[in-house]
Amino acid sequence: MPIPKKLQPHIDAAFPAHYLTMGTVLANGYAQITPRGSTQVYDDNHLSTWERGIGATAAELHDGSKVTFYYSNFDLREQGMAFVRLYGRAKIHRSGAAYEQVWERLV
Repeated sequence: MPIPKKLQPHIDAAFPAHYLTMGTVLANGYAQITPRGSTQVYDDNHLSTWERGIGATAAELHDGSKVTFYYSNFDLREQGMAFVRLYGRAKIHRSGAAYEQVWERLV
């Protein structure tokens, strides 16, 4: 399902007033929830984030890992976007065009 067009600019401009959290599943089955200030809309169907950490999230995130992004912005209540969950699977890019595009757009 595409990321709603009316939500996209809010995700791109979220940081620092707002941010998204990313949820992944650790090998022990527990949820790993981390704030993501670098999250942005890559295209209508994908989010991107720059991995800055070296902790459990970076160690456990692999191609195909299930991820959930959670966005909250009380200012968007009237538009029905105060709380939004976006689900998908990770694709890791360590070089190439996607890597460069995400790097160039970082906040």
